[in-house]
Amino acid sequence: MTAAKLLNDMVEILGPDLCTQFVSPELVSLAEDPVFRVRKAAALALHSACRVAGEADAVDRLLPAFIRLTKDDIYRVRKACAE
Repeated sequence: MTAAKLLNDMVEILGPDLCTQFVSPELVSLAEDPVFRVRKAAALALHSACRVAGEADAVDRLLPAFIRLTKDDIYRVRKACAE
């Protein structure tokens, strides 16, 4: 949870290249975590990463992870996607 929040705060500082190289893979990994609170935090952080990383990375990596989160079994994760 803390990692997703920190990554969310850092994406604008890191810029598009570092965001694509480091932040995007970590957020995708966090979006697949077995703990629902981690997936919820990842869902909340994905919008910032999509904005900074660029269209290609957002479409290829981040959007599929977000779509999986919108279909999560846990309501709170799906709700975080809508926020």
